[in-house]
Amino acid sequence: EVEVYSVGSPPIIEMLVEEIRLKKNSKIELEKYFKVYDNDLDKIEVKIFHTIDAKTPGVYGCEISASDGFDKVSLKFDVEIYDDNVAPTITMLVDSIKLEYGSKLDLAKYFIISDDYDDKIVPIFSHTIDVNKIGKYLCKVIAIDESKKSTELSFEVEVYGDIKAPVIT
Repeated sequence: EVEVYSVGSPPIIEMLVEEIRLKKNSKIELEKYFKVYDNDLDKIEVKIFHTIDAKTPGVYGCEISASDGFDKVSLKFDVEIYDDNVAPTITMLVDSIKLEYGSKLDLAKYFIISDDYDDKIVPIFSHTIDVNKIGKYLCKVIAIDESKKSTELSFEVEVYGDIKAPVIT
């Protein structure tokens, strides 16, 4: 009499992103882009094969494999190493900024900061605006991306209002 042992289905590899793009000189940590599991067995051996040179931009072919001891599956994928040579872009949404005397100062709403590679770039504003003094103020906004590329834009802000308000000279 022969006893037949069935283990069920093979391991499953899910890629959690549509593409893998890493900045030049990044640490290569590919495991975080995948979910590997087996519906029948707890022990899974996962291997990732690659020849990525993080110092050299390009597209590298890679492979991830998973084995539960009975079945083995693999998935081929590409990793792009890129070099961010482009500074962020600053777009002013209005022709001029005019603030009413005593109003709240929120310069960020007048600008859009964008970058080809970095999603979140916080603008840095340099100014001496006093919304409680009528006058014109020269200001600057600076945007710096993760690769330390920067763009700056100078602009003027006019504070206007009641003639009884203090006037800067």
